[in-house]
Amino acid sequence: MSRKKYRPTVKEDVQCNLIPMVDIMFLLLLFFMLGADMTQREQAVLVLPTASEIKENDKVKSGEPTTTVNVQHRQKTSSFQCALNERGGYCRDQEHWMILIRGREVPRATLKE
Repeated sequence: MSRKKYRPTVKEDVQCNLIPMVDIMFLLLLFFMLGADMTQREQAVLVLPTASEIKENDKVKSGEPTTTVNVQHRQKTSSFQCALNERGGYCRDQEHWMILIRGREVPRATLKE
């Protein structure tokens, strides 16, 4: 008859030590924050080309009606001013922009008509 070896059962408390992991996460956060480029970039000046001559439109020759729609920022007047546009920024307020169809301003409410 063979005897089994007696092995005492040892209970160990295995726990995950979170302190080094938190330290590493803070170091990674610091590394990425310092490495990121958080400067305000200036907007590039856009130089548009100018045409030396006008190209004939084939639709005008054939008699088809053409419609030109322009969207532009309102100009500074005594009753209207936009500080953001005056400083060279991009204004996104819809009330500051006007829609011109064939040279006449069209209100937004009647645009669908």
